[in-house]
Amino acid sequence: MTPLYFAAAFIAGLCLGAVYFAVLWAAVQRLVTGAPVWSHVVLALVRLGLVLGPIAGALALGLPLSQLAFAGLGFLAARLAATRLF
Repeated sequence: MTPLYFAAAFIAGLCLGAVYFAVLWAAVQRLVTGAPVWSHVVLALVRLGLVLGPIAGALALGLPLSQLAFAGLGFLAARLAATRLF
């Protein structure tokens, strides 16, 4: 394993985290505006798919857990950025 694989996993986790928190932000904005309940359910399912889909795909492809851990660190970095910026 070269460091390039770990960097790619980190960046992938960072991108997925950014999309996840953007969808969460949209859900919160819909909650404030009084949008219908079904839209919250749909956005929750989208967020669930954004988290579980790549994990299931990585495990199905047999990727090492170290790469999954680096993707998790990227996701955590996106969380820290989202909570510090907004």
